[in-house]
Formats: sequence, structure tokens, C-alpha cells
Amino acid sequence: MTPAQDHAYQGFDAFSTAFLWSSISPGNISFNTQYKDASSMKPFADCSGMLVVQNCSLRAATVQYPIIIDGNKSTISLDPSTNIIDDVVNEILDYAPVDM
Repeated sequence: MTPAQDHAYQGFDAFSTAFLWSSISPGNISFNTQYKDASSMKPFADCSGMLVVQNCSLRAATVQYPIIIDGNKSTISLDPSTNIIDDVVNEILDYAPVDM
């Protein structure tokens, strides 16, 4: 690879993101990401390296969260001693398809 070719790839990050929603399944939103950091590919900036792909689905649901109510401060907050595993999903909501 010539120095000019190496310079063309220096600091280049390849990526893609997408939010997806369909009227067929209106209670779902998908978020997809793909990226490839050029710094992980050196010295082979042509095509080698690690492609990272993440696909997430967000669904409408009724969830019980552990909370703390402080009447003295008039605040409601999530209990900091808990994590996502402590949340209780009561119901995943399915909506009827939307006519467009």
C-alpha cells in the first residue's frame, strides 16, 4: 500500500444506523447499528477487522419498577440498589395493525 492509499483510510469509521417501525406491528420499534472502526484494522486498512452489529427491539409493555417515594422532597426515583433484572414485566402490549 502506498502512503497516499494509507492516508485515505486513516481515521475512517464505517457505520450504519437505522430506526425501523412498521404499521403491521406498531408496538415495536427496532434500532440497528453496524460499525467498523478503522483503528482496529491497522495496518490492514483495506477490509480486514471486526464488524460490530447490534440489533435492538423496543416493545410497548407494562412494567413494575422498584421505586423510592420521598414525601419530604416530593420526589419519586428508581431504587439505586436495583438493576434491570429486578424489573417485572406484567404484560407485553400488542397493538392492532394500523391502516395507512
